Amino acid sequence: MTRRPDLFIVGAPKCGTTSLYNYLQGHPEVFLAGVKEPQFFAGDRIVKRGMPFPDAMDRYLALFEDAGDAKKVGEASTSYLESPEAVERIREFAPDARIVAMLRNPVDMMHSLHGMRVAQGVEPKVDFADAMADEHTRPGFGTVGDQSSVRYRDRVRYADMLPRWFDAFGRERVHVIITEELAAEPQQTFAHLLAFLELSPGYQPASFRHYNTSLRPRSVLLSRIVGRLPHRAVPVSRLDRIAIACMRLLRRTNRRRLDRPPVSPALRERLRAEFAPDVTRLEALLGRDLAGTWWAAADRS
Repeated sequence: MTRRPDLFIVGAPKCGTTSLYNYLQGHPEVFLAGVKEPQFFAGDRIVKRGMPFPDAMDRYLALFEDAGDAKKVGEASTSYLESPEAVERIREFAPDARIVAMLRNPVDMMHSLHGMRVAQGVEPKVDFADAMADEHTRPGFGTVGDQSSVRYRDRVRYADMLPRWFDAFGRERVHVIITEELAAEPQQTFAHLLAFLELSPGYQPASFRHYNTSLRPRSVLLSRIVGRLPHRAVPVSRLDRIAIACMRLLRRTNRRRLDRPPVSPALRERLRAEFAPDVTRLEALLGRDLAGTWWAAADRS
C-alpha cells in the first residue's frame, strides 16, 4: 500500500526550504517526494499545474509509492504556509502530521524573492525599489498561493500565517526554523529538527551548503517565454516528461549567477519600520527575539 506523507515543509519561499529539503533527503529514515513543490493542497495554484485537489489524489500519492518503511514521509511546498486552503486540507488528510516552517528577515526574503521573479521572467521591474513601490496596484498582483503573480509584502506576514497551523495541528507539531540561525549554526539547528521529527540524531548531511541560490536570466525574453509555457508539476505522459526536461534545460542554460545590488540603507530602514509591528507580533507568538537576529544581522551586512 502506498504510504501517505506525514511531514510537510510548508515554506516560506526563499527561506532555505530547498536546502532543508536536500539535507533531510539523505537521512536513511526519511523519504521525501522526488518533486519539490508539488503544491497539491494549495488548489488555487495547482490548477495551473495540472494537479488539482482532490481530483489528482492518485497522482499525488504516486509521489510516495517508493517510500517503503521510511519513518517519515513528506514533501516541501512553499505556498502552503500562507494558504488557508492548504492548512485545512492537510489537517483533514493527515491530522497527525509534523509541520516545518522556515522564516527569514522579511526585507531579505522579499529582496531574494524579487530576484527570483526577475530571473523567472515574471517581474518586469528589475530594480527592487521600483518593484516594491506599486506592487499592489500594478497588473499581476494575485491571490494567496499564486506564485506566478507579483507579490512580496503579503508573503512575509508570518504572524498572520502561523496561527492557522498552530490551531490546526497544535504547537507541539509545528516546528519553526529561522533561516539565519540555520545558516549560522547548521549542525545545532538541524539536530533540533531531527529531535522534533523523532529521527535518529546520528545523521548529518555531507555539507550544509546553500541550494537554490539567486540567479539571473541571460535573456529576459527567453525567460518570460519559458515562464508562460503551460506545464505540470508531475508528468502524466512521456510527452510531459520530455516537455518538462526541455523546459528545465532552457531555464538552466539561460541563467547565471546574480550579483544583485544590496537593498539601499534608506529603503531597508523604511521597510524595517513598515514590518516592525509584524515582527513584534511574531516575537510574542514564538517567544523569541527576532528583531535582534534579523535587524542586527542586516545592519552588519
